[in-house]
Amino acid sequence: MTDAELRARRLLADNLAVVALVVLVVAGAGAFLTYDAHLADETTTETETVVVYETVPAFTHGATVRRENPVFEVGTRLEERGQYYTRIAPVVDGEFRFTYVADDGDTTVRLAADRVIRAVAEDGTVLWEQRRALDTAEATGLAPGETATVPYRVNVSELQSRVDNVTEALGTGGSGVETVVAVEVRMTGTVGGERVNTTRTHDLELSAGDGTYSATGNASGTTERRERVRTVPAEAGPLAATGGPVLLALGLLGGGALAVGRRRGLVEVSDAERARLAFAGERAEFDEWITAAELPDSAVGDPADHIRVADLEGLVDVAIDTDGRVIEDESRGGFFVVSGDRTYRYDRPAPADGDDPLEPAIRRVED
Repeated sequence: MTDAELRARRLLADNLAVVALVVLVVAGAGAFLTYDAHLADETTTETETVVVYETVPAFTHGATVRRENPVFEVGTRLEERGQYYTRIAPVVDGEFRFTYVADDGDTTVRLAADRVIRAVAEDGTVLWEQRRALDTAEATGLAPGETATVPYRVNVSELQSRVDNVTEALGTGGSGVETVVAVEVRMTGTVGGERVNTTRTHDLELSAGDGTYSATGNASGTTERRERVRTVPAEAGPLAATGGPVLLALGLLGGGALAVGRRRGLVEVSDAERARLAFAGERAEFDEWITAAELPDSAVGDPADHIRVADLEGLVDVAIDTDGRVIEDESRGGFFVVSGDRTYRYDRPAPADGDDPLEPAIRRVED
């Protein structure tokens, strides 16, 4: 029996209870599915979640250079930048775009863009707010894939001055003050056969720094879902119709095989076989320290004087400590480390019942 076959037997023997439980579960599942396939109701109801529509909002932003400077020409358009320069391009502008994805739809979309200054506490409470309308737009008969837009334009330099004036008048610092372009989107109509009437606000955050400012869009789309219940004919699926009998047969055959194997001792592993597996693992692990050779009698001396080591790992440790090699001598049936006038020895485990004592050597020649 090869080491691979023996390892498989050991794995089965060590987990026999688990394997038996799995076989029992497989047989039980097969019996249940087979039974259920023949006694299913004629009809059944199904609940499915369908996507009615998805909204796709987005901000664009940019700034035009208005003051002479050594880097950009006056009139240069800067778009979708991480930062803009307040002194040379103080006005940020762009548009808010809104569309939706659906199978069909007929909607009216109203867009209202405001410039908002507000102070927000750490818990999210709005302490005060100033709002100024920028622009509005309305798109009627908007179908899926079509886009409604509203423009906006904000002088960030003037906006920052206003923030400073307000916070100075209130006697507070600028911490917690937000400046945003807020766009309210109201969508009404019919989409995918469903009535729609929703309102949602999207923000473009304007953050001023030391001579620069940034525009960050916080426009996130939404997905509208609906649950639909329908009555359908109850048909046994392939798992119940064919998988059930197959699982039942596998479970019964597996249980029978385990019973026969245990009665004949095929799923038991002897101590000698376990020792053989342990030795095979150590032999493979320490292969780089082992050299196959035939030692002369003069090298090993009298066997009665040999120092016997309990396992191969210990013999490898001796070889490391003595700066030597482990010699595997098949003719002597053991492993040796010769250091000066001392010979350390480890003998391979005795073959298990039914094993061919020449099998390890045959396998090594084949390898």
